[in-house]
Amino acid sequence: MLHDIDRVGVPAVILCSHKSHRPAHSQKEALEELRSNAGILYDPDGVSVIESSFKEISSLIKAQTDNN
Repeated sequence: MLHDIDRVGVPAVILCSHKSHRPAHSQKEALEELRSNAGILYDPDGVSVIESSFKEISSLIKAQTDNN
């Protein structure tokens, strides 16, 4: 019943996994959507946090793959 409770209030555009009711977005597409609508549909501060998180995660993944 609480399966998606962690996604309450999260814009669907940043949920990058494909679902039958919502096609997947690439990280690039999701960030572009957020940036272009910051201050219109999305809180600019929230967009900044999401961008920072994506950058940090990307850096961690790159560092991990470079070490393997």
